Amino acid sequence: MLKSRFGPARLVPLISVATAFLVASCRPGEVVWPAATQEDLADTVYGARAVGTGAEVLAVSASEGVKELGLRCDPQSEVTLSPDGRLLYYGRDNSLYERELATAKDRVVAAFTGGVACETGPDETGRVKTSAWRCGARFRDLTFGPDGQLAFLVEPTETPLPEAAAASAEAAGQPRPRADFRMDAGAYLLDPESDVPRYLLPTRAVYGFPGQGALILESGLTAARYEFRSRAVTRLLGPEAHELGWLPPAAASGDKVVVVAPKADEKSHEYVLNEVYVIEGERGGSRPSLSIRGKEPATRVALSPDGRYLAVECTSRVLGEAVIYAVDLERKRYKVLLRGGGLLRFARGSRAVFYLVGRGQTGDLFLAGLDGATRRLTSDEKVLPRP
Repeated sequence: MLKSRFGPARLVPLISVATAFLVASCRPGEVVWPAATQEDLADTVYGARAVGTGAEVLAVSASEGVKELGLRCDPQSEVTLSPDGRLLYYGRDNSLYERELATAKDRVVAAFTGGVACETGPDETGRVKTSAWRCGARFRDLTFGPDGQLAFLVEPTETPLPEAAAASAEAAGQPRPRADFRMDAGAYLLDPESDVPRYLLPTRAVYGFPGQGALILESGLTAARYEFRSRAVTRLLGPEAHELGWLPPAAASGDKVVVVAPKADEKSHEYVLNEVYVIEGERGGSRPSLSIRGKEPATRVALSPDGRYLAVECTSRVLGEAVIYAVDLERKRYKVLLRGGGLLRFARGSRAVFYLVGRGQTGDLFLAGLDGATRRLTSDEKVLPRP
């Protein structure tokens, strides 16, 4: 029979050392931040790359790299994939397009009037002149609900044109007033049973569906719940949640809604408390689950598909520098995940986030695990930021 080299006298100290190591490694309250999973690495994020005066759609993942789809898109509109991965939505020529990826077929699901508008009037010297604008629409905050519902935000765009373009339009006898291109800016709902999107109400942000029959959006400088049946708007947070005047960003997953409301730190004028409210079901937020103390207010948040983790982007409105925090909602802990990146969304495995590091108006895509390990996904620095 084989005998151990370690007798009882040596075995006891070894057990003590191992026990001490486990206790030190698993202290109560300590958060173990997970690395990116294979599901995260295989996930695809869609975006737009600047090409000349326009843009083209890109599909990017850590496992397959960059794939060009041969689609031109509006550089001012958002490119979004449906939750089931079958349909891609992108804006072009004042229309929202839907592409079925399996068949590469496109169709227009929402269209708005666009074109050149002219106005004639005196300039600062009293000379009568004609001014022109290219008017259109851009799409953002695309969010998907039950039964194939799609909600999105429409914003009007006006780009000044040079005098030559105004003179050309006037000479062609096609001057149209700017009033011809006015549209109802705000949230729209697209139901699969209807070909015409339904206008809901004016709002500056759409956050997501917390469940069937409702949508989370901005109302009165805070997050609110909009009921489709009654068309009632219920604020989720009280007036104290937006005391600094910033719009509290929010995100929804399943029946869970998370709102991050910036608030002044009474202990220091240099810091802001970004208070995290977790709202489940139809219950409104009464007190924050935790507060993220930083020097900048929260400007964008993303909730992981499993609802456990939160990513919060805090951006300086003076310098434009961003910090992204990772938040464990279950353990109520947070940390700085990275500095200098713009948050896009969580990957499907819920353990990594996509973000953009920009130089000027464009940048490169990255993927970061919640443990802080990063992967660069593009290298041409021409990816356009999310609108």
